[in-house]
Amino acid sequence: AGDASTSFPVFKTSDGSEVQLDFTEADDKAYLIDFWATWCGPCQGPMAHNQEMLEHHPEWEGKAEIVAVSFDDDRDAPQTRINE
Repeated sequence: AGDASTSFPVFKTSDGSEVQLDFTEADDKAYLIDFWATWCGPCQGPMAHNQEMLEHHPEWEGKAEIVAVSFDDDRDAPQTRINE
């Protein structure tokens, strides 16, 4: 393990709710933080691969989570891509 992480700032999820992520030593879940944008072609492959990895490993349920952070200016664009 590494150094303790600070909290992520509050941000809005794809459904509009606000979330603040806190990472603590007591939280034994592994987080993959994926920075992406709909206009970034090279971002699409890893994003799909990471999701497939979670789907193909049901034993990771509750142990691993992907936090996808979009850099899109248009709020609807990421939601449209997620729904595809």
